[in-house]
Amino acid sequence: MNWSGFLESDSGHANPIHFSSKRARLIFSLIILVIGTCFAQSPPKEEASAHPERLAVLPFEIRGLSREDGLLLAKRFAEVVREANRFEVILKDTIAISEGMKDPRFLAETGKTLGVGKIVHVSVVHRDRLYVLQIRLVNVSDAALLYAEQVRYTGEFGSFLSDVIPEQARKLTQAHLDAKTPWAKAAFLFGACLGAILWVFWHFRRNRTGQGSL
Repeated sequence: MNWSGFLESDSGHANPIHFSSKRARLIFSLIILVIGTCFAQSPPKEEASAHPERLAVLPFEIRGLSREDGLLLAKRFAEVVREANRFEVILKDTIAISEGMKDPRFLAETGKTLGVGKIVHVSVVHRDRLYVLQIRLVNVSDAALLYAEQVRYTGEFGSFLSDVIPEQARKLTQAHLDAKTPWAKAAFLFGACLGAILWVFWHFRRNRTGQGSL
């Protein structure tokens, strides 16, 4: 193949358009490589769940129901969460309920005492046929409220126990509790892509200016 004819224009000068296209392809290849490398650094979900985090389920805060009903609800909730194999569930049904449990910082301190990574506080208010269920999950290390859900259900206690409680427990286990935006990585990728695009644009513009002056 005649490389000299391929790399040179009719005037005998090197073809800047050809080199620009090659460099552009190289830059975009590097961008794809950087993005792929960054995403490859994220641990797969299977590895993250190999050692489940300890999760404490506190006794349900009950209003309008008996203590025995509250224990049934808490046990059913803990069973369904445990079945998901996402957490090592610890049901603490002997801890006294206090008003301080509405404060995430108080829950975090309780979680540290129990030696867990996350702690769940659930309250149920019953009036006539209405049940108001509120679930809150707190991260023990920084007292961050990672999950909050409120459900209003009208019906019988049996359906509330067999349907609503398991449904909400499964919903909790499927939530992205630790999903945080990797701002540093996102900023790096954005800067790298933007810089590469600007460089390619400037390079093409410079080559066209050089061609126009010939």
